[in-house]
Amino acid sequence: MDAFRAPENESLLSSSSSPARWDPFRHPLDSIQPWHFSLLAAVMLVVTSLSLAENLAVILVTSKFKQLRQPVNYVIVNLSVADFLVSLTGGTISFLTNLKGYFYMGYWACVLEGFAVTFFGIVALWSLALLAFERYIVICRPLGNMRLRGKHAALGIAFVWTFSFIWTIPPTMGWSSYTTSKIGTTCEPNWYSGAYTDHTYIIAFFTTCFIVPLLVILVSYGKLMRKLRKFRKCLIQMFSCSAIETAESSMNMTSERAMITQDKRGSGMSTMAARSTISKRKTGDEHRNCRSFAELAASENKICPM
Repeated sequence: MDAFRAPENESLLSSSSSPARWDPFRHPLDSIQPWHFSLLAAVMLVVTSLSLAENLAVILVTSKFKQLRQPVNYVIVNLSVADFLVSLTGGTISFLTNLKGYFYMGYWACVLEGFAVTFFGIVALWSLALLAFERYIVICRPLGNMRLRGKHAALGIAFVWTFSFIWTIPPTMGWSSYTTSKIGTTCEPNWYSGAYTDHTYIIAFFTTCFIVPLLVILVSYGKLMRKLRKFRKCLIQMFSCSAIETAESSMNMTSERAMITQDKRGSGMSTMAARSTISKRKTGDEHRNCRSFAELAASENKICPM
């Protein structure tokens, strides 16, 4: 592996205790104590183990139970696969390199690790955006009564993987590069270089792989929140109308009893009749409002099911 080692990247740090350039593929950074690397290795072991176990459980449970194999869950499984691969590649390699204190596997292993972690990470991020957009389509129904089918989910997943590959392969072909991090135990896109090609790639990469999916997530869940608020208002109106109808029936019974009692006593007839007329008029107006609201909701079928 060392025979194919590329020249050191200009972004790599120089040792603070020596004028010689620090080589992260040969020895640890002198300014960091060895126990710090051991602590990082322990943390990565715990995080990687939990991530592998949780994502593997999601994949196995979904594949085992047929009722979970629905188009709406395809993107969730795709997200679990991407996270599983991130942990398997980046987490495992980071654990091993932190045990040594430097990236002892060589330059080309660094390039492969940087590409794999970035690629699977962007797949996971775009899967979250696709999941948010999918929920928006299913709940808000901007396309009418079109149902989400397996082919739609498959097209979305294919787009996520293709788009992520397009934007993570350029550093391996000359547009920017993958290099070691500041501590030299992981590899990533070259965020630190001042070269023009590195700047242009980082700007394009940040826009298409971070800003755009974040906007998709914010807009989609913003639409969902508006839909849920309308649904909540509809439910409140429905319950209030039900309460009005119950109170109206109870009031009618009370009025009838009062009128019978007053007929027997022969007094206060006009007063009770006036009160009963006013009460019926109020409840009648409220009932007509509830009935018009129900008719509007049923005709539009946009606020909530009636």
